[in-house]
Amino acid sequence: MDGYRISLGSGIQNNNHSSLNRVTAMNAQIKLNRYIISILVMCGLCCCLSGQLFAGELVTGRYLTKTASRLVLEIRVGSPAPASLIVVQRIPQGTVVSHAEPAFSKYNRKNGEIRWLLRNVGQGSHRITLELQKPGVRADSSSAQVNRAMQKSLSAKPRAVRAEIRCKHPVSRQLMTITVD
Repeated sequence: MDGYRISLGSGIQNNNHSSLNRVTAMNAQIKLNRYIISILVMCGLCCCLSGQLFAGELVTGRYLTKTASRLVLEIRVGSPAPASLIVVQRIPQGTVVSHAEPAFSKYNRKNGEIRWLLRNVGQGSHRITLELQKPGVRADSSSAQVNRAMQKSLSAKPRAVRAEIRCKHPVSRQLMTITVD
């Protein structure tokens, strides 16, 4: 009987060890799953935050030309490109726009605000060109007179000429506003 008890005791002990091994294996698997989930959550947060931190690199703007009678705004769009851009160009109040390329959507001459809605913009460089004329200066006046009158207007109000580019980030859908001075 002692031999029987030993083998029975050994069998029970082995069952306890296998149950313990299964519980230990399950705990290890749960810890591994938590670890993997934590890593995935951290990666997701990093991707979201990097999209917000580097959102300014997705769309940038700068003036190629910023004179009294001509403005050329270059807009660079990265990948993935936003669906559309809203460009708001501010100029001195009352300034006459003699030419715009592309044509603007709206111009409030009294407030000096010009707007474009650019749809389906692709990745790359886009330009907006404006030819300006100071009110009260005749179009047939010499270009030197026009430039002097416009330069005087611009120097009196240094922040009178600036642009804002607005769009939604294509991934996070967060509204972005880029200011160009």
